[in-house]
Amino acid sequence: MCWCLRPACLVSAPSERRGGKRPPLPPLASATAWKSTFIATFCRSFDVSDLGVSSLRDFYSDYLFQSWLCANLEMKPEWLERDNMTRMKGISVEEFVLNFEEPNKPMLLEGCLDNWVACEKWDRNYLVQLYGDVRFAVGPVEMKLEEYFRYSDQAREERPLYLFDPKFADKVPKLGLEYKVPVYFTGREKLGLFSVHPTRPNPNRT
Repeated sequence: MCWCLRPACLVSAPSERRGGKRPPLPPLASATAWKSTFIATFCRSFDVSDLGVSSLRDFYSDYLFQSWLCANLEMKPEWLERDNMTRMKGISVEEFVLNFEEPNKPMLLEGCLDNWVACEKWDRNYLVQLYGDVRFAVGPVEMKLEEYFRYSDQAREERPLYLFDPKFADKVPKLGLEYKVPVYFTGREKLGLFSVHPTRPNPNRT
């Protein structure tokens, strides 16, 4: 059970509804934070604009402070001025393996996206017009692409939800045809690291 700040707004989990069937979810009402979004979606009579910021004296949390710090830390220009990374363009796979992969030396591959259709087409209007009703993985839930854009427009929380769906090309095959994995990372068994790993890593953390 989840209380929505008012007793009249009691919302139960779908599995607890009569018959055990999941009722259709109401349209998502985006707000500035995930809590406000939930309230605005399931309790539309409640004015989320009245929700103020709670202030608790003598309350400290390293976890909450870390979120605030990451959202508010200033990126100093001098941190970005020096670039000592090796940049290469058009090198062979053999050269890449010999000079960078095997010695485990970081580098930047340039020109890998030159022929990607995605770089020309993938803007908000294009994606929403064609795939706005498609549901993609957003953290632990799935959300329509158009709904996610509305949420991201208004999100002001320290840890906003991110759309990261490793199976997006399965859901929308056309998108999978509009980009190409660079040759340095395809066609070689030794680079199929995720497939040969005894326990595949969480795709949301790669």
